[in-house]
Amino acid sequence: MAPSRPLAVVLALVLTGPAAAGCHHEDTATARASVAALVAQVPLTGPGFPPDAATAAGT
Repeated sequence: MAPSRPLAVVLALVLTGPAAAGCHHEDTATARASVAALVAQVPLTGPGFPPDAATAAGT
């Protein structure tokens, strides 16, 4: 049985909707800079971190 015409139209709109709405990622440089700025805010060292070898080994 072939799908009804309204179902085919709805399916076509669902599949092409994001592309027609302009969903794209052209500005990757800005996105990468934003991610880099967020990562730079994370402290990578602090009291007890990273642990010394004995603590890391669990002894």
